[in-house]
Amino acid sequence: NQHGYVVGASINQYLLEKSRVGRQAGGERNFHVFYYMFAGLPENMLGKFHLKTPSRHRYLASDADADAYCRSEECLEGFQSMRDCMNTVEMSVDHAMEVFQVLAGILLIGDLEFGDSDTAFISPSNVRAVDAAKALGLDAPALCRALTVSTNITRGEIITISYPPEKAADCRDATAKAIYGRLFNFIVSFINGVLASEHPSVAKCTRIGVLDIFGFENFEHNSFEQFCINLANEELQHLFGECVFQMEKEELKKEGVRTANIDYKDNLSILQLFLNKPIGMLSLLDEQSLFPKGSDQSFLGKLNDNFTKHQDFGVVKGRSQSFVVKHYAGKVSYHVDDFLDKNRDTLSENILELLKASHFALLKTLFMDEALGQASTLVRKREVSLHLNRKHSTRVQGGGNRRNKAYVHNAPASSSSGGGGGGG
Repeated sequence: NQHGYVVGASINQYLLEKSRVGRQAGGERNFHVFYYMFAGLPENMLGKFHLKTPSRHRYLASDADADAYCRSEECLEGFQSMRDCMNTVEMSVDHAMEVFQVLAGILLIGDLEFGDSDTAFISPSNVRAVDAAKALGLDAPALCRALTVSTNITRGEIITISYPPEKAADCRDATAKAIYGRLFNFIVSFINGVLASEHPSVAKCTRIGVLDIFGFENFEHNSFEQFCINLANEELQHLFGECVFQMEKEELKKEGVRTANIDYKDNLSILQLFLNKPIGMLSLLDEQSLFPKGSDQSFLGKLNDNFTKHQDFGVVKGRSQSFVVKHYAGKVSYHVDDFLDKNRDTLSENILELLKASHFALLKTLFMDEALGQASTLVRKREVSLHLNRKHSTRVQGGGNRRNKAYVHNAPASSSSGGGGGGG
């Protein structure tokens, strides 16, 4: 306010690596909160949630040290710190337990298996299905059916299609990611309610924006997550360079101040490679995602056909499933495996209706409140992209006169040995 006191704050979600819920890269963990539960919740509560040792749950089993990590002092301290934060934002014990119950339900959903025949099947009396349904306030037979069968009504006729096991597994993982994404948005919304300003003239207050994001990522295997994160950093680098160098030089020139010739790398061509319409990498990805016969390989073919001569794009010869982008920070090789599935990030209507009908009040709220769903998807109509929320990207760049804004840039490089931060 005019006296220099902070009178309120608001948080926007910019990036959330939801795919980490169901799959982690080598050397990485799932989101920390899953491990914290095992470290800090009492045994009777873990039993109530039907949670076993971490390594017995699919979404945590890829980490060979999961059990040992959950027994560590570091993990216990992480749980205690998280509970302190919950207390700080006035989240009641009962409310916190509901959050943990949703998280437990995500782990239990991940344990469901669908056989190895041509048609997916899981019995409604299966212990894992019963436990998952109970944690999420769902009917076990309805859950099993929604994960294994697609039901649509066309011209008054009910059409039922059974999934193969692979499709059912994709549906399972999409459900888990959707629940986690909406829970994350709910917590952000809850915190914003606590931080909201009651200052009578808040519109006249000075605003300070802080963006918390990792720098460029370049791992041994880079997928859609790194593709989105690195695009975000390209946009931020362009904004920073434009404000710090170009605009300041123009301002000084108008004022008659002589300046030395300062050369800096303008990464506009890289942004155009990503964002141009109708021929940009994101546009081509969305196009292939909407085609029934679109595939990761057809997407790669489109990239190679359109950008072979682009100065910032590199074709990987042979049978490689990769392409290279020459980012301002260096070359990154991306593997196209699962690009289309991650970009679609679709949740079947059957699952959506099932979750909306949950008897568990918190889960029902997560899917009845459309704002919680919109915050985790791209705002462009059907041009879906899993992590990069372009509406928030515009907010980061800011409107109005940029010369009235000051920027401080501190983006530490990411390490491939990180464990479980996951951008959220």
